[in-house]
Amino acid sequence: MNKIVIGICIVFLFAYFILSFVSQRKRAENFAQIQEKLSVGSFIIFSNGLRGKIEALDKASMKVRCGESLLEAERACVQAIIEEKE
Repeated sequence: MNKIVIGICIVFLFAYFILSFVSQRKRAENFAQIQEKLSVGSFIIFSNGLRGKIEALDKASMKVRCGESLLEAERACVQAIIEEKE
């Protein structure tokens, strides 16, 4: 009985590690796609909920217009692109 329980636990642990690896890979691919699509004029949403329009874009940072304010932020803070530039 104990061998069966240990075997089942090992199978579940193995499946957990495989599934977590796959989900981490998907997140990394999604993040890379978003970073590639960033361009001046795109409307974006940050991970903290702020929304704005990209005014200037650099290798690691960008300037974003949020209402009347011009913010400087890291590219990695972008959660999603709401609308790409036309």
